[in-house]
Amino acid sequence: MTPHESLAQYLKDNLFKTFAENRKALEPDWERNRSAYNMTSDHISQKLGVGNKGSEKDTEKWRSKSVADLTRVKTNAGKILVCDVLLANGRIPFRLKSQEITNSITDRILSQFTNDTSPTPPLAATPAQLDSRAMSDPSVSPSSPDSAPQQNLLMNELIQEQMIEAQADIALKRAVKDAAIYGEGVSRIYADMTSKTAFKNINGQWQEQTISTETLKMRSVSIWDFFTDLEDHDIQHNLGVFERRIMSWQDVISNFSDDADNEFNIKGALQSIAEKINSEDEEYSNAGTQDNESPHKREISKRKKNLQVLEFFGRVPAKYTDKLKSGTDKISGSREDVEIMAIIVEDTLVRFAVMEPGMRPFVRIAWEEPFDSLRGTGVADSCSAAQQSLDSIMRLIEDNKKITCNATFAKKSIYFANQHDKEGFYPGKSIEIDVACDDVRKAIQPIQFPDVGSTGMDLVALYRESGNEASMIPEISHGVAPSSNTTAYEVSVRNEKAGKYISDVVRGVDDNWIEPVAMYFYRWNMFNPEIPEDFKGSFSVEPLGFASYNDRVLRMNNVREILTVSLGNQFLYEKVNIPALLAEWMRNNDLDPDEFMNPEGEQLNPVIQQLTQSLTEKFSQIDQTLAQIMQNLPKLAQQSQLDAAEQQARISKLQAETQKIADSTNLEMEKEKTKRAGLIANIEQKNEELDQKGALNALQLS
Repeated sequence: MTPHESLAQYLKDNLFKTFAENRKALEPDWERNRSAYNMTSDHISQKLGVGNKGSEKDTEKWRSKSVADLTRVKTNAGKILVCDVLLANGRIPFRLKSQEITNSITDRILSQFTNDTSPTPPLAATPAQLDSRAMSDPSVSPSSPDSAPQQNLLMNELIQEQMIEAQADIALKRAVKDAAIYGEGVSRIYADMTSKTAFKNINGQWQEQTISTETLKMRSVSIWDFFTDLEDHDIQHNLGVFERRIMSWQDVISNFSDDADNEFNIKGALQSIAEKINSEDEEYSNAGTQDNESPHKREISKRKKNLQVLEFFGRVPAKYTDKLKSGTDKISGSREDVEIMAIIVEDTLVRFAVMEPGMRPFVRIAWEEPFDSLRGTGVADSCSAAQQSLDSIMRLIEDNKKITCNATFAKKSIYFANQHDKEGFYPGKSIEIDVACDDVRKAIQPIQFPDVGSTGMDLVALYRESGNEASMIPEISHGVAPSSNTTAYEVSVRNEKAGKYISDVVRGVDDNWIEPVAMYFYRWNMFNPEIPEDFKGSFSVEPLGFASYNDRVLRMNNVREILTVSLGNQFLYEKVNIPALLAEWMRNNDLDPDEFMNPEGEQLNPVIQQLTQSLTEKFSQIDQTLAQIMQNLPKLAQQSQLDAAEQQARISKLQAETQKIADSTNLEMEKEKTKRAGLIANIEQKNEELDQKGALNALQLS
């Protein structure tokens, strides 16, 4: 067995299999959280779910398979809260601090053990002393007021531009989302060639020019493809890490061929792989079908990428590296481990290099740091119990509604005239009853089942509230208004506690993602000869994610409260620096104070001045009026009582006059009626007299 084969066998058959076997304890929880987030129905534990019978699964197809959106909503809300703080300005929050001369006690002690023979400056070193040390030590810059700040600014801006090109923000958002779902998220830094195209005017003609440079890139790593030593949570110093990738043969050739631009590729390795593939060995034809692969890869039945590539960064016994260096089986006998990088395609070692310890190109964050467990805890883990109970009670309610909301009949088909009527039922269906049946109720009757679904709504509210408390993310944080039973004080307290919880998550991202990533880019630039010396210097990285959270949330609330109080109180208005508060408030809201505020000493617009003066006078008049009203309030109350009595007397007088007018009107109407009746009687009497006279005249003529 060659040294290359020996190392490949140790890495794949020993370390990788051990890491994969130990990781099996985590995979059921990952599957549960993934299913809950995707709202699929295969994650409920029958022992935890409400209404389930032991561990038996329901086999009836009609039963509900609904899944609540609790885990999905809480996970997305948590991810948005964290990313909104970290990427408020579209940039990774950090800054570089100069560490050329430090006066800490620790550095003063350590300096005695270094090769620096210059005297240690006192705790309050003078500029002359620092300049004299800079003369003897080229690594120390002189104390020029512009030198170090300028280098700091240039290097900081360079790293920010590199992170934008490397898509570090996308990798960070994916890592935060993975941490919220699975408890942990992993990102990787790698080097790649980047081509930039620009047009240049040469002799009056525009020509296209392409410049290729090697730059750093970032991408997310699925936790399903990440294997590490679970006995040590520190992925930089534990036994090692594997990243599994599935490639096609063409991908392998382009990355690891002998003529590829990488001095660490092993000559002749791909030829050995090609011979094994051409033999159509079943071991290679079925590659890439492991059960512990990511779910989306398991769902692809026909693959073009079927070669397993294992990238290892970690420690191996020195005997394996000794064999590679000497080319024989001779070993030095050293018991120390050696930090290496190795890439294995199937069973063949294709790339190998000795690495510097602590420089593995992976960063990992946890939503909540592991506490006596193998992995971190995410939002989905916190919501798991409430999610399963909520799903169970929702399914019970839906099952009950399916029974009570659908018509169910008891029937005797012997009383049906047509036997095909007994098959199925639909609205408006006509059923012919046999003549022998004297009562239709003997043939068919509806069955009423009790509707008990409403009794489960209390449990739905209970489990949703349980999810709010377990996830530490209140509903109001993702746009849901609190219930009417929740007071404003309770809402305020919940938001405050949720803010502290999110700030703890942000602090973890600071320490485990932002700082190591920024330091990786900084070291890359320091060792890159293409970077000008004006950019370089001795700096340390200070992550500002937690500071950004304080500035954007806590600090903004404090500034807004002070502004509100100061603008409403004349005494505080005169004592507080209002322009400074306004500038700070604008910066916290991503606004440029120089654009929206007048420069210091510049007069305001006359119209604005006049409006301000007018408003001030108005407010003064209102204050005086209110004071006068408060002073005359007792008199006003007494006067109001007198005015009310006088008004009541006037109303009574008006009512009496109105009644008098109504009575006189009625009297006149009665008189008019009497007069009209008399006139009618006179007319009728005269008519009778005329009739009598006419009758007498007729008798006389006869």
